[in-house]
Formats: sequence, structure tokens, C-alpha cells
Amino acid sequence: MENLPQDVLWDILSRLSVKHLCQLKCVSKQWFHLISDSHFKKLYNNRSIKCPRLLLVKESTVGHPTLFGTPLSRTLYVSTVDVCTGRVQKVFTRDIVGKRFSFIFGHNLVCYEKFMAIAVCNPTTSEIVHLPLPSQLSISYNLGYLRATNEYKIVHLFKLAELDGGSKTVGFEIITLQDGGPVTGSWRSLPNHSLNWDTRDNPIASASMNRAIYWLIYKKNG
Repeated sequence: MENLPQDVLWDILSRLSVKHLCQLKCVSKQWFHLISDSHFKKLYNNRSIKCPRLLLVKESTVGHPTLFGTPLSRTLYVSTVDVCTGRVQKVFTRDIVGKRFSFIFGHNLVCYEKFMAIAVCNPTTSEIVHLPLPSQLSISYNLGYLRATNEYKIVHLFKLAELDGGSKTVGFEIITLQDGGPVTGSWRSLPNHSLNWDTRDNPIASASMNRAIYWLIYKKNG
């Protein structure tokens, strides 16, 4: 293998799963630098696009204790589906303790929040990164991915102040994660990105598309 040209090695490695690549990075410094190279990452991403995988996330409270009908814990099941072959692979299972819990998933990552603590999980490698605590309790949050810079952006929506008439002003914070790197920054406020949000309205869904995150607000009648 050491006598093979670098381009040939990259072509071989680009056909492996992320989990196997992470294992190979621990073999030697040479393998670590070879797999960590930015050119190889672009090659791997381009090849992955041609045969994408679907990420399936299921939440279950079966077998978990309850208090007045509210689950005190739950299990998160994560699986992947190879679109080309239809093969389903169970890659991650995690027990979450706590009554207040929410999760989102996208861009091959799973984010889950318990109270104010937000964690990001890579199901393929089972790596979990705990983010710094945000400044305020979340109303909602979502994540996006910038292919040009190979960065993940997590946007946190929170209440700023209660206003007269039953409405409130909300603000946004953002944190950036580098692919394969530790969390080096902190939450950064986004200026001029606030809106009046009626307390009778509830954000029920959000989506990340075209380098933007959209929140769907359910507005109650009356």
C-alpha cells in the first residue's frame, strides 16, 4: 500500500465508510494526514453525493419509567439507508434521561437538547460534542451545512422580551462547527434578526434549505 500513488490510495479510501476511515486514521500519522487532507475530503463528499444515504431517527419511550404519564427518559434509535442498495444499517442507540427533550437531524448529524444543553452527534462515528450553553432557553433550533467552507451552523431561536399585547421579541444565536474539529467558538448573537412573535403562536417545524433556516409558525385562530 505504501508504494501506491497518493491518488490511487485516495480512490480506494473514498469507497470506504466514514466509520472505517476514522478507524484507519488511528493506524499511523501517515494515514491520519492522508485521510484528513482537504482534497481527499472533497473527493469523498463528491463520491458520496452520487450514492447518498438516508438518516432515520426514531424516538421510543417503551419500557421507560413515567411520572404522571410523562416519560422520564427515552431511547433514540438512528439508522442509515443506502439509497443505491436499499440496505438498512443500525448505527446508533442512546438513552436520554430527562422529561424535557427535543431533537432534530439533518446533514448526517443529530442534535438533541435537554433543558438548555445542546449536543451534536455523528451517528456514523458515535462521536458526541456538547455545545456551550446558550444565553437563553430555546424556543427552537436547527442546523445547516456550508459545503464551500465545510462548516456546520447551528442557529438557536430564543425569547428576548415580553411586550404589551401578548407578543414577544425573539432573537437568534449561531455557533459554527468545523467538520472533524472541536468546538472552538461560542454562541454569537445575530443583530437585526428579531421579530414579534405572539405567545399564542407556536413554532412547530423548521427546515434548512439553500443556506437559510426557515421556521414554520402555527397561528391559532382568535
